[in-house]
Amino acid sequence: MKPSLALLALVCVPSVLAQDVSPPGTIFSASAFDARRGRLVLFGGVISMSNEEVSGDLWEFDGRRWNRLTTAGGPPGRAWHAMAFDQARGRVVMFGGITANGQQVLGDTWEWDGATWTRGPDGPPARGGHQLVYFATRAGVVLMGGMGSLMSPTAMADEWLYDGRTWRQLRGPSPAEAAAAQQSSMNDSRSRAYSAAMRSDLRNLVTAQESFFADNVRYSGSLDSLRYRASNGITVRFVKVERNAWSAIATHQSVPDARCGIFVGTVTPPFAEVRNEGEPACVGLPAR
Repeated sequence: MKPSLALLALVCVPSVLAQDVSPPGTIFSASAFDARRGRLVLFGGVISMSNEEVSGDLWEFDGRRWNRLTTAGGPPGRAWHAMAFDQARGRVVMFGGITANGQQVLGDTWEWDGATWTRGPDGPPARGGHQLVYFATRAGVVLMGGMGSLMSPTAMADEWLYDGRTWRQLRGPSPAEAAAAQQSSMNDSRSRAYSAAMRSDLRNLVTAQESFFADNVRYSGSLDSLRYRASNGITVRFVKVERNAWSAIATHQSVPDARCGIFVGTVTPPFAEVRNEGEPACVGLPAR
């Protein structure tokens, strides 16, 4: 069960650490204008590009000077997050971001009311580089886009509404559907790699057979006599070998339902999808 906002509220009084100073240089920070209090609220950002250190500092600007505030139990430092001011409730809402060195993509919600940070409910999948915008017609903050991973920076196309109580998805795949799509994409990429490896092994077999034929005026039915070794995880076997023709099949231990075949000469192809002499063809795998 998700904890309520009341249980997660961290009550403390912020203190001004410095006045008549300004925030240090950062990039990928986020800010929002608190129209109720007339202050610009700034949080986080990358401090150093050399070690990708991020800031956890909270600053406010009242139009004359910057004040750095400190509160206990607030959000951890981050960059690539987003903030927006919820006019209906008078709070700055912050979501997501990326921690130091890109170690973690965050999916947490925080609210700043001018005195206290409050941890909000979970909702959208973790991300960075997204946008938060307040919509009066929807009486809430709308989240759009972002990236769910720095290792595979694919843009997210979902849209969420936060009304101060819960997040509700408005558009795009659900988290479960997005995870399933990502897994499917990974499986497809692996299958393509297996396909390329089996095709390559069969082409290497053609080279070995032609070399053997040049010396012996016949093809070999023994992989050992060809001094041929298949790649790791791949098994190659001859289906039929004649003096002037042969056919073979390759399989991969990770995709037992798939196979690739090849033939040379007038021998019958190992299966119907293998149509062109000397050119591997596969079944049970994505097209190239």
